[in-house]
Amino acid sequence: KILLGDNMATFNSLLPLMKHFGLCYSGSVIFPTELPPAQPDEVARCWPEVVPSGGEEISVTIEYSQEPPLGLPETMVSRLLSMEQTTCRLLTKDTVVVHVGENSEDVMYRRFATSEEIRIRGEPEKAWRQAQAVVKEIEACRDEFPALYTSNRVGSEGASRPLSIEAVKRHVPEDLLRMSRG
Repeated sequence: KILLGDNMATFNSLLPLMKHFGLCYSGSVIFPTELPPAQPDEVARCWPEVVPSGGEEISVTIEYSQEPPLGLPETMVSRLLSMEQTTCRLLTKDTVVVHVGENSEDVMYRRFATSEEIRIRGEPEKAWRQAQAVVKEIEACRDEFPALYTSNRVGSEGASRPLSIEAVKRHVPEDLLRMSRG
């Protein structure tokens, strides 16, 4: 509406393209670049510093060789927001926090100049299962922009060593939990 004004014909002709390129979710169009950046108090309200008792936080970090092209972060945000049973809790220019599914997993996506970080919280095994779902979304984006990726790490707070995205794809959540703890 802000970019196109009241020109509905143009919007309706662009909508199929935006859906095709992952710039829409559930019929909503997002342009995170038009949103304000997250404020620390907003993030703290949706993502407390302390992991709930009995829970685990898994961190997925992706580093790029350069600033990602326009469309890559938006595609990742759209994919996260399109995951099954997702409730958006925060959507800003550089941060998205969602609650996913019936199992109470929370996912936070943060975009930086040459990296992205995705954190998943929940019961340990369920958090690793959700991490696998997130990795599938990352892989889909990675296939579209392969030359940009330089490294990736997946780990948890108590992890003795980080895992690769490839390891997360290959193993069941129980094994990932055991592997991450050494």
